[in-house]
Order: sequence, then C-alpha cells, then structure tokens
Amino acid sequence: MSIEVDPTNTSNTSNSDRMAFVLGYTGETGKALVKELSRRKLFKKVMLIGRREVQLDKDLGPEFAGFIKVDHDYVVNSAAMSKSVGCKHFVLVSSYGANKDSNFLYPKTKGEVEEDLKAISFDNLSIFRPGMLLCDRVERRPIEACIRCCWKPMPQWVVKEGAINTDNLATAMVNKAINPSSEKVETIENKQIYELI
Repeated sequence: MSIEVDPTNTSNTSNSDRMAFVLGYTGETGKALVKELSRRKLFKKVMLIGRREVQLDKDLGPEFAGFIKVDHDYVVNSAAMSKSVGCKHFVLVSSYGANKDSNFLYPKTKGEVEEDLKAISFDNLSIFRPGMLLCDRVERRPIEACIRCCWKPMPQWVVKEGAINTDNLATAMVNKAINPSSEKVETIENKQIYELI
C-alpha cells in the first residue's frame, strides 16, 4: 500500500495545493490512512486506487485501467507513472524484514519493490517497514489473529520493536508526507515509526 504525494506547496496549512493518491485503500492500513487524510484535510485532492473498480480521475490516464494488482508490478508501475506526471514524494508501506535476496517470497518481493522504487529516483522516497499490524481485520486470518492477541499483553517497549496499530502507522505516514526527510531515500523501521506519531 502506498501514498504518493506531490508537495507543490510546502506549507502545512489546510487545503493547500498538495495532492495525494492512495494505492490499496481498501486494506486495513489503507482505510486508516484515508481516515487520517480526511480528518486532517492537508491535501487539496486525494484519489483512491484499489482492487475494486473505481471512478478514476481523468488526469491519471489509461495506465491504471485494468491493472492486475500484484505486490510488485502494481506498485512499481504506479510509481513510475506517478513520477512521469510530477510526483515528487512517494511513501511506501513495505514490510519488516524486506530483503531482495531473501529465500522467502514475501520479504523478497517487498525488497525488490524497494530497490525498483529507488531506481525511479523520486525527490523523496520514504519506505515504511512496519512489523505486525495491529488491527481488527474484516477478512478471517486465524493464525494472524492469534499472533495479534499475543501482542496485546506485551509491554509497550516490546510492542514498539515489532508491531504497530494501523491508525498510528497512518498518522506517521501523513506526518512524513508533509515533512519529508532531507535524505533522498529514507527507510523507517517499526520502532522509528512511533517517533513520527
């Protein structure tokens, strides 16, 4: 899930000239992000792009029509297109342990996405690597639900190392979007995400 930002106005005033679009807005983090963007009203325009067919802004062009959503191609192709139309800052939700050289498919794919986005060369690329996402999922994932339950009684310092609530993640993403780092590429691990809330 990604939020892409074009900070044409660097002021923090509400209803500025900033525009954003959110890829994967129907997921748990995406829903939290849309809620946070709506609450704070920092962007003049927010477009939502997800798995289901949605009414897209005509300025996005035909590249988004009929996308086959996959963890790698959807994000990388969207990022490349957004860069071509002037997007300056791309904020990506990757995953804890993302590594292009991993022997496991999930962290390997996430790592490859990170590397491909670096090659696109945005003015700013913010890569969030959250641990376990703490939320009440709509779809049933029994094993994940069991693991989430184990996190609840943990001390806060333990939770900060490896888990985060999707609402907190969304807040951190918006804060980073409006205050990008001076570094061209920034990787933000789970513990560091709490510092942006």
